[in-house]
Amino acid sequence: MLSEIVKILEQEQPDVYRAFIQWLFSFFSEPVPDWVGELSQLREVPTMLATTVKQWEQDLVQQGLQQGLQKGLLEGEKRKALATARKLKQKGMSIHEIAELTGLSIDEVQKL
Repeated sequence: MLSEIVKILEQEQPDVYRAFIQWLFSFFSEPVPDWVGELSQLREVPTMLATTVKQWEQDLVQQGLQQGLQKGLLEGEKRKALATARKLKQKGMSIHEIAELTGLSIDEVQKL
């Protein structure tokens, strides 16, 4: 019986479904039969799941954007340090001083 009711109600608009559930809760005196609550949950679970999945998707996209931005900023800082180190090396500054000023390793500066 419960599955038949759900099949019929699944074809209705969400407002009609909610109104029917509210009517069932008001129709029965306490305690309301368990199947009424189950009927309500059967319709709500897919909606709640869809909402949760949508939020997860938005969170993952936001996280990906933040990670991409952070990675891009770090790469930009590294390029700038390398460019500065090249100029300082051309000017004759010592490798140790260049490494100290730019934050690059001595090995990175030597490879320039």
